[in-house]
Amino acid sequence: MSQTKVTRSVVVEANGANTLVTPEAGKSLTLYWIALETSEGGASEVLAEVKLGTQTPYTWFLGKPGAFMHRETVIGELNGALSVTLSAAVKVAVSYTFTEG
Repeated sequence: MSQTKVTRSVVVEANGANTLVTPEAGKSLTLYWIALETSEGGASEVLAEVKLGTQTPYTWFLGKPGAFMHRETVIGELNGALSVTLSAAVKVAVSYTFTEG
């Protein structure tokens, strides 16, 4: 049975971990695409780490402005949340596509 891909867009701005999706117990997430962007009005550069459970598939410095986009299938472990960890409290627009199963 195929899983339905879900695409979401949010703005995160807290220094530290910002959880995007937490799978149901006993399930895992598969990330297909992610994009991060800061605006020209950003106060400072920020280091953004995309995490899928204990994996950190992407680490990227985002300037003011800055952007990162990547399409690759990354399969997370059971119960592993998708999150973006920021090194500073900077607004970052995040768009992503995933499945849960």
